[in-house]
Amino acid sequence: MKTLLARGARALVLFGLLAATAACGLPRPGPSKPEIFDGSSLRDGDAFIVEVNDRVNRTTAVVPESGFPPAFLNAAPIGSDTIRAGDTLGLTVFENVDDGLLAPSESNAATLTQLQVDSTGFIFIPYAGRIRAAGSTPEGLRKK
Repeated sequence: MKTLLARGARALVLFGLLAATAACGLPRPGPSKPEIFDGSSLRDGDAFIVEVNDRVNRTTAVVPESGFPPAFLNAAPIGSDTIRAGDTLGLTVFENVDDGLLAPSESNAATLTQLQVDSTGFIFIPYAGRIRAAGSTPEGLRKK
């Protein structure tokens, strides 16, 4: 009788474990087909379903070229001292007369700050006009 009772207890425990396991949701690899279609744009969802065929496979198999374009790779190096469009320059104009055009009366030098190189590479200096600054170094611009 004890053996029968022990077997019954084992069977009851085994049944309880199986019932508890069945009640748990086992992990799944992903949504089911009906769940996918329920979320599709055909049923007011936000997912688009695309039928995969040979054409789609060929289109998605193209690997885009990565890296820099040849124009960038073959460009000449620009040093940090090369003036470019958009740079802001400060300029001091020295005058060799006592009563100069730009300089204040107590000095023979005028400081022009915030001269921005325009998109075409020029700066404007009063009484001198437009001067090409882009592509020059500060020393090259001094010589101009």
